[in-house]
Amino acid sequence: MSWTCTLCNQHPNDFRIHVSSFPDSYNQLDPITIIVIIVICILAVASTKGSSRLNYIAYIFHVAIILFIVIAGLTKANPKNFTPFAPYGPCGIFVASSILFFAYVGFDAISTMAKETKNPPKDIPIGLVGSMVITTLAYCIFAVTLCLMQPYQQIDEDAPFSVAFEAVGWGWAKYIVAAGAIKGMTTVLLVNFVGQARYLMHIARTHMISPWFAKVHERTCTPVNATATMLAATAIIVFFTSLGILSNLLSISTLFIFMLVTIGLIVRRNYVRVKRHHLTETST
Repeated sequence: MSWTCTLCNQHPNDFRIHVSSFPDSYNQLDPITIIVIIVICILAVASTKGSSRLNYIAYIFHVAIILFIVIAGLTKANPKNFTPFAPYGPCGIFVASSILFFAYVGFDAISTMAKETKNPPKDIPIGLVGSMVITTLAYCIFAVTLCLMQPYQQIDEDAPFSVAFEAVGWGWAKYIVAAGAIKGMTTVLLVNFVGQARYLMHIARTHMISPWFAKVHERTCTPVNATATMLAATAIIVFFTSLGILSNLLSISTLFIFMLVTIGLIVRRNYVRVKRHHLTETST
């Protein structure tokens, strides 16, 4: 939403519907986000291969935007902005890290696409490790660039790089940044919709939830019911909830799920080992 407003030279609240009777953080209704989610859902249902091709083309454009932001931003770098280096101390670093963790959501979607790859044992590990390394490096470079461009007290929460470029006298650059951010967010949404829908489909095939979610469209071969369910659930939540609450909720839920998966793997391996040992003793 904020990047769309930047392109239109408007404040984010100008496109939201304020409902005073609703509690704070839930009273800024966001209809534009609903429209974007519906479009992304249609793309996800239309074709998996088409979505992949669209992402491939979009990533080329996105890499160009990233290179522009880093190179142009570093030309306006001021090393004095790094003082103080950690204004909130170690506690502030850990708090920020706990919120930033949601940036790593999506890597697990690679594993759900195993059936879509030619050589899963080779392609999945390369995709997971490679994308995580590249993304981590990109985040670090972005953080360094932003902090060198502008003091941390002046960084805008809604559109940090757009405001930073405007502050250094490159107001025209904020439109390039905003266009790249919109492209990046829509691509992330598309990947997440494809991945999360397949989560539901795989769970439904194990009969842990209704098999209705496992239904695949005859022509597109995509899980249409699971995708539509994700659309409805996502649209209801984002329509009412502020970004701050969503980021905190997403981070803690992701950490919790990853913890359960890790514990489940440990239990599973120990179970198999104990059962195998028991069968060996029984046979002897």
